[in-house]
Amino acid sequence: MWQRIQTIYLAIAALLSGVSLAPLPYNTSGTQTLEMNDYIVLIVLCALVAAASLVTIGLFKNRTLQLNLCRLILALLAVIEVSAAYFAYAAVGADMPQVGSFFPVLAFMATLLAIRGIRADERLIRSMDRLR
Repeated sequence: MWQRIQTIYLAIAALLSGVSLAPLPYNTSGTQTLEMNDYIVLIVLCALVAAASLVTIGLFKNRTLQLNLCRLILALLAVIEVSAAYFAYAAVGADMPQVGSFFPVLAFMATLLAIRGIRADERLIRSMDRLR
């Protein structure tokens, strides 16, 4: 299970999603520093992404379900970014991104790489079926 590269990418996505719940600022609006754990919506979405990533790791025998769950993770990460941007825009003052805003983006990229690895495994299995 751990020898497959998509497992590593999904573990990184789960870790980054969990780290984004730490009290790191994702935006500074004027004098107010915004954090992911200031909003319950972002806490729930980050926890869902972390849980879904860990569940997806365990589904290594069912690649189609694994691929569909990765797509769901991508959608959740996109909602996290849009929600965080909305909350930052709704706050008063000029927006300035901080270090916490990059964790969901990095998790998004890690999930895309996991999808690429799952598809490569699927192609390999299909090519082996042709040889039988």
